[in-house]
This record gives sequence, C-alpha cells and structure tokens, in this order.
Amino acid sequence: SNVLIQNPGNISGGLAGMLGCAVVDGVEISNMDMQGVKSSSGSIAGHTWYDTKILYSKAQGSISTADTAQMAAIGGIAGYTPGGPLELAYTESDVTINAKAGNIWGLVWHAYGGSTAATNLSIHDNVVKGSITVRDGSYGAVGGMLWNATYVRAENNVTDAGNNQIMIEGDGTVGYVGGFVGLSGSSDYIHNSTTYGIQWNTSGYIGGFGGRMGG
Repeated sequence: SNVLIQNPGNISGGLAGMLGCAVVDGVEISNMDMQGVKSSSGSIAGHTWYDTKILYSKAQGSISTADTAQMAAIGGIAGYTPGGPLELAYTESDVTINAKAGNIWGLVWHAYGGSTAATNLSIHDNVVKGSITVRDGSYGAVGGMLWNATYVRAENNVTDAGNNQIMIEGDGTVGYVGGFVGLSGSSDYIHNSTTYGIQWNTSGYIGGFGGRMGG
C-alpha cells in the first residue's frame, strides 16, 4: 500500500516493471500514485512477457503521464502485453488514469496473443472501475477494458464505471475509442459488459462497446 512512483523510466509498475514466465496471485496494490510515466506502465506490471498469469489481484490509485509523453501505453493492471499465452483473471482495477497521449485502457493496453487457442490471451472475470481522461490527445486508442486486442478471448468481464467516464479532451485525434475495447481484431468477446459513458473532442471512431472491431 501507499505506493509512490515519480518520473520513472519507460517501463514502470507498482509491483514490477517487467514480468515474464511468472504467476502473480492475490496481490493488492492500494493508494498508488504513479506520476510522470512515459510509456508501458501499469499498477501491477508495466510489461508482461510470455506465459504470465495475473490472478485474484486488485489495484487502486492513480496514474498520470509526463507532459512530454507522445504515445503512452497505460493500463490499470498491466501495460504492454505482447505474446501469449497470458491469463488475466479475477482482478479488479479501480485506477484513475490521466494521460497526455492516447493508447489508454482500464485493464491492459496492447493485448496480443498467438493465433491458436493455446496461445490466445485469456482475459476473464475481471472488473474495471475508475475514470479515464486523455488530454491534448495524439493519435492512439482508448478502451474501458482493453486498448488494442488481437487474438484475445475476453469473457465475463465488466467495466463498472459508476459515475466515471472516458473523457477525450484537447484538439488532437484519438483514432479509436470504445467503452470496452478501443481497437480489436481476430478476438472473441463472450458475456462482457460496459457502463462507461464517453465524452470526446476527436475525429476518430467512437463506439459504446468498441471503437473499431473486426479482421
């Protein structure tokens, strides 16, 4: 608890900067204040690698980017997640995210799995809360649960926004904004729901569930 991280490098996490071939089970991060992040940042891990599981864990606090950030990769639980298999399950993220650039999501940022069922990224039974604000946005994408999901199987996930919203401010372009997922291809969505409202000042693709889906 009471985690304070100020002006970190390009990869930062409340528990670990990078996780690979690891299991995180039952970790709780509370009162986290992560300030001035530049890229690949999350409350549990900034970057996860092959064969990693994050289970039954919670994160609560706030993440804000540096004013110089151009393409922030920020997630409530984990940041950059390339390569499968990865399982993210039974987690809860109540993280307020305030970012200068796009590519923001409530749970994980770049979720990219393999093309077979064995190597897909499995994201199930997670809850996301907290507000998401993108100010002076550059090109990117924003999603309540996921940013860019490719070869992902998402099942029984909920974004329980309450009075919180996804807000896109400034004059920049955020390419894809969705209440659940910003940009998605070759992925399966089963029994997921979102209650995020979206306020925007952008010329991108906007959707209540997904900004752009398909492929």
